[in-house]
Amino acid sequence: MTAQREETTRMGLASQLAHIVEESFDTPHLLRPPDPRHLSEGPRTRQDAVVFDAVCLYIDVNGSSDILNALGRQDGARFFRALALGAAAVTTANGGHVCGVHGDAVLAFFTGPHRALRAASTARQVDTYASDTLDPRLRARLGRNRTALRRGLGFSVGCGMDIGPVFAVPVDAGGVRDRIWSGRCVNTAAKLSKVPRQRRPLAVTAEVLDSIEAESEHHSDRPPPDYWSPETTVHTAGAMRRVRFGGQPPGERKEAPLGLERRVPTPVVP
Repeated sequence: MTAQREETTRMGLASQLAHIVEESFDTPHLLRPPDPRHLSEGPRTRQDAVVFDAVCLYIDVNGSSDILNALGRQDGARFFRALALGAAAVTTANGGHVCGVHGDAVLAFFTGPHRALRAASTARQVDTYASDTLDPRLRARLGRNRTALRRGLGFSVGCGMDIGPVFAVPVDAGGVRDRIWSGRCVNTAAKLSKVPRQRRPLAVTAEVLDSIEAESEHHSDRPPPDYWSPETTVHTAGAMRRVRFGGQPPGERKEAPLGLERRVPTPVVP
């Protein structure tokens, strides 16, 4: 009887999986106008889709595994929550849209005028928030953790940026309603957030940098020449991309050069 029940369950699952494939490939999408509010609103139906052009910003934590091991699950969760809330606050203040939190990473999109400048400003502010506000709290939390002190435990924020079209479709997976954000710029931004760099938290493609230069042409706080590293080539998202890293040169600390800085609210960490 048990074997028969297991076989019935297996056949039922196989049928369900076949239906998922057919539905995913054959169901037509209902394209909604590329209104910015649709990036934040939930989809009305499973067929709703949104197509839009945007600058994608992906913010990731380098050293998150070491932090989790040192802090433990509860304090580790508090740390990642504080980072996500801080990144969301800065993104919203700069007119961006937070569209996903993936453990130790945050996905955001920027549309409209000065989108590249606003995204770069967000990356800069999040890096400042992480180093000036979150890092001291982390060190205080670690206290006399000998292992952490011996290893010089710390973290840094890596931000990747690319620009391009995005196709977003809804997904209801096990009762969790979300969207799938499909586009090369999403994959590239995520990969660039993890590329090693020296004290330059922001990695941008040549297309993003061109947009920043154009948007800041008549801006009073145009980024200084030494803000960007020399151009390099990075293989990401199946292609070779021209990339530059933005931030302060080693040994220097300057005010953020993009001219869009605002006071960053400090999230409350329980």
